Amino acid sequence: MENNYVARSISKLSNYLRRRLDRVTVGHMFTGAEARLLRFILLNQQSPLCQRDIEEEYAMRAASVSQLLARMEREGLIQRQSDENDSRMKRIYASESAILYADKVTEEIDQIEADLTKGISAEDLRVFQEVVDKMLSNLA
Repeated sequence: MENNYVARSISKLSNYLRRRLDRVTVGHMFTGAEARLLRFILLNQQSPLCQRDIEEEYAMRAASVSQLLARMEREGLIQRQSDENDSRMKRIYASESAILYADKVTEEIDQIEADLTKGISAEDLRVFQEVVDKMLSNLA
């Protein structure tokens, strides 16, 4: 396989995943990107995140994360509060209304993950993750 097909395959897979997540969250009050981020926030409620944590987790630019968080805040999905040790830093919390969707969001994302990895051995998934990590390192 030529190298130019690797990038095209990854892009294609990313598009399928994005469309699939958007399709299952259409009935809710948020987009697929918001669902993924909401799940990440919910999983980290014990040690609330800041914007930089999200930028690093998803390899997103600060401006993109800022826009996404602002939209989620306007929609009432999150709250941002000043950190008690550094008032310049805002900690991100899921709102009460977002917590109501936690189980459904988790269930939908877990189902996509199950569909995505169906028929792939644990060893193949381990190797795949090693390759992806190396690719990410190459581009970082």
